[in-house]
Amino acid sequence: ILGNISTIFLPITVPSAIQTLDLCEFLIQWVDIVADCFSQLKCLKTLDLQSNKFTSIPSSIFTIHTIETLDLSNNQITIIEPAI
Repeated sequence: ILGNISTIFLPITVPSAIQTLDLCEFLIQWVDIVADCFSQLKCLKTLDLQSNKFTSIPSSIFTIHTIETLDLSNNQITIIEPAI
């Protein structure tokens, strides 16, 4: 268990065929998602970020155009960036 992660960098080696990425309940406060990495995830359909400590929605999440399900429930979101 990784617990209390403040920053996660997705490695460039994430399989491009991945369809589900589950990062729930890691106590993540901020995710620095590399847009180039996500642009390679052409098959990602489900991104689970529930039960973390987000206070805003990182706009880089929306660079993944294949996402059908995005779960941000049980976070502390108070800011939604205008670009979203």
